Amino acid sequence: PQGVTAMLNFNPDGTEEENVEAMTESLATVDTMQITYAARNSDFDGYDIHEGDYLAIYEKSLFGTSRDIKVLLKALAKKVNEDGKEYITIYYGSDINEKGDPITPQMRAIDAIRPHDEMFENAISHGVTCGVTGPGSANVIGGTFAAIKLWGECVDEMVVKHPVAMKCAFGENPKGAYGNTLKKLPVTRMGNAAMLRETLFKAKEYLEAKNSDKPPKFDMKLEAMLPVLRREIPLKAHAHRADDILTSIRIAKEFGVKLTLEHVTEGALIVDELVRADCMLAIGPTDGQPTKIELQNKSFTTPAALHKAGVPISIITDAPVIPLQNLPMCAGLAAQAGLPMEEAWRAITINPAKAIGVDSRVGSLETGKDADIVIWTADPLKTVGGEAH
Repeated sequence: PQGVTAMLNFNPDGTEEENVEAMTESLATVDTMQITYAARNSDFDGYDIHEGDYLAIYEKSLFGTSRDIKVLLKALAKKVNEDGKEYITIYYGSDINEKGDPITPQMRAIDAIRPHDEMFENAISHGVTCGVTGPGSANVIGGTFAAIKLWGECVDEMVVKHPVAMKCAFGENPKGAYGNTLKKLPVTRMGNAAMLRETLFKAKEYLEAKNSDKPPKFDMKLEAMLPVLRREIPLKAHAHRADDILTSIRIAKEFGVKLTLEHVTEGALIVDELVRADCMLAIGPTDGQPTKIELQNKSFTTPAALHKAGVPISIITDAPVIPLQNLPMCAGLAAQAGLPMEEAWRAITINPAKAIGVDSRVGSLETGKDADIVIWTADPLKTVGGEAH
């Protein structure tokens, strides 16, 4: 689910064996090319796709599947040689998660943002001008997020604010990436919480030592956690289930750090606790079928229930889970499910801007703010097919 379509260079003058060897070497560290989970066997254009299979895409169509990556690449190499192409397209791994170590606070979003990704152009064309992006949710601590404008050729020039948050994750994703796959911590939710606590404890000791007469040896991981302990940026917690949401709140209170919650799928089950927690909530992705057990209670009624209780909310797509250009549609569906229309607009404009600390520049039309103005031919929260300018 976190793979992307990518281009691999192909030498039409090389032999099949040379190209297979080169492509295999370039994919040596990629694990998202392989299907690691399949709820059921899937039939895709006549192909039976099973857990453990590899996929290949050629000319934007599924070319084949195989349990042996070299067999699949050899077939592709032969096909491309016959067609005289200079590249092939395959289902390729992504830069979303730095797997191998569940604690990676030193990762920075801006080092993995590709401004020429077609997602940016698609978002802009549908009226989404600014967003927040960062590491995925495979790691207990994933790294820092950045707020960026969605146009430009150099990420440094696109940044509105960096860092805006430190990503942490609870629940099935870290367990699946490490416990189920690599047979290492975290295997359980207890292990997940313990690893986050341990890192915060170490960072707290590190900060105290830095302020003493005997400063510690530089530690890049702990150094990256200091803005969290200083309350300069919040922990941005990936949490779907109610118990995971409450665990993140518990840990934030223990260490006196700021917290924002994303996904909040079961937020409607613990409304009173979220009111008391007094933190910003980013709800979504809500469209589509539940793809894992944590999503069984997802509903477009959740934003309305939390808003009614007085909790500040934002609506997110978790792109590319839901394409970013569908953000207005998601807000419209929340409005259809009971969220007041004005609040639906605020949930994709000023509320997220406040949550990430960039409301002095974006999120509303006010004197002195960035002139990011979108004009639609129809209300995008009510009408399908309106054009954005």
